[in-house]
Amino acid sequence: QGEFFLERGMWERAADSFHECTPLAASEERRDREKAAAAHWGLARAAAAWNHIEEAVAEAESSLTLYNSLQHHHVETISAWLDRLTQQKTENEVDP
Repeated sequence: QGEFFLERGMWERAADSFHECTPLAASEERRDREKAAAAHWGLARAAAAWNHIEEAVAEAESSLTLYNSLQHHHVETISAWLDRLTQQKTENEVDP
């Protein structure tokens, strides 16, 4: 459901939906941890849309940690996104 809202630019509703799944990270079930990783990934993108870069980075890192532990294929996508976001943040911090 969070993805539905995210795709439509409904950031707050997306974030609310994703927040419901983040506690699943503590589960021993792979499927639950995948849901939690996806939720953190969604929260990262919503935070980036709000220009809350530090929050976006933290959520992306949480997602990446979970996906890494699962040896999931989303690791490359999130790593690349995080690299771009970090680069943009660094460029914005440089004084003109």
